[in-house]
Amino acid sequence: MGVPSLWRILQPVKKEVYLSELSGYKIAIDLNTWIVECKLCTAYKNIYLRNVFLRTIEFLINGIEPIFVIDGRIPELKDSTVHKRRKISYNQECIPPIRRERSRSITSQKCLTLLKYLGATCFTSNGEAEALCAQLNAEEVVDACFSSDSDILLYGAQKVYRNYSKINKQCLLESISAKDVFNKFGLEQRSLICLALLIGCDYDSQGVKGIGSKYALMLLEELKLKNVDALERILCWRSNAELQTLAKTKEEFIKSRHCQQCMHKVHHHSKIGCKKCRMKKVATKNCVCFCHETVQKLKLHEMELIVREKALLNPDFPSEKIIAEFLDSKQIYDAKENITWKEPDIENLCKFIVENLFWSAENFFLTMVPLLIYWKLNSYPYRFLDDLKPQRILQKCKRNHQHVYEVEWSKIKENWTKLKVYTSFVDIKKFTACFPTMAEKFEESISAVAEQKAAED
Repeated sequence: MGVPSLWRILQPVKKEVYLSELSGYKIAIDLNTWIVECKLCTAYKNIYLRNVFLRTIEFLINGIEPIFVIDGRIPELKDSTVHKRRKISYNQECIPPIRRERSRSITSQKCLTLLKYLGATCFTSNGEAEALCAQLNAEEVVDACFSSDSDILLYGAQKVYRNYSKINKQCLLESISAKDVFNKFGLEQRSLICLALLIGCDYDSQGVKGIGSKYALMLLEELKLKNVDALERILCWRSNAELQTLAKTKEEFIKSRHCQQCMHKVHHHSKIGCKKCRMKKVATKNCVCFCHETVQKLKLHEMELIVREKALLNPDFPSEKIIAEFLDSKQIYDAKENITWKEPDIENLCKFIVENLFWSAENFFLTMVPLLIYWKLNSYPYRFLDDLKPQRILQKCKRNHQHVYEVEWSKIKENWTKLKVYTSFVDIKKFTACFPTMAEKFEESISAVAEQKAAED
């Protein structure tokens, strides 16, 4: 998805970050990324729902507010790519026609219902979801994006997270920053669009025939050294008089190159000498003539002339529609009213999880307990949290290199679960700020026990 091999190209600037390091962030999430990751797994029914549910809880517990974006209308530019993908999914003789308006599948409808009960903010993009994610990031409505589609950088995203994983109960993400990409490779949004035009993307799967990522990057490096805007340069390849002259000069130079010693054409020479006059000395220099005076000039534009020649074989290159899709696809959204986490509907959420994930109510609430307690300690004004109160502190211990309390909590409502009490590990500072009296009494009891032991010794 996106620009072929772009993630591999950007591997040197990839960083790994723990989810806990992103506390306080707002992250726009391409929901389709989380759904597609589970398509190949059939061991667990509705695993995509489980994936979305558990990841959302992890994000919230770590103080991150996820904002979900789903795909809207399929752009006409993507027809060829969609057609190829459908050839793989369907019998080639009965490929269904491409419908511009995406009909929400049962999969996406269930995900939206789940997120609605959780109180999440969800947007429907006018086109590709990654376009709106990138716009929210570029306009600083969110701090970063989460997507596996590399096109998101071409839409202007500043920070992208991908490849969610868990190591030793710690959630880990891969991070790519537009700033790091520019510092390392000199590539910004317009340069990345040039790269997509040359090696292909979702809107042009072929790119320029005979040009891969190596030549494309060499061209962009050459243009950067000349302080030229790569996108503007490519757009004027057909009309640029200087390049047209250089291309003709290159042809004349290749035809007229000859040996400085015997004056025979260079192509008659090999490692042993001249094939025509049998001179044993190898031709290492060329004479000074009109064509050879342009050698240095040709070297300055060497890669550009090679790529330009191949690119202009396509009469439609460069596609201004593709450029406009990446640069001008701004959308209208209500940032003030909609981007707020709403009060969750816990009762309906429990019913939904029991029906679709086949969990017991106890299993659901055990999963939700850390999130409920996080909301309680951070003073979220949710009505169902009024009955959630700490009964006692069981112990003080260390988890994940942090000092925490193990706390016993009261039941929220009698009819929600058969569990009598909940226990959880909570941050000492947050618990003390929320329940100072209980924390103070517990610390006093610890001090008293320590003093008693010291006296006995």
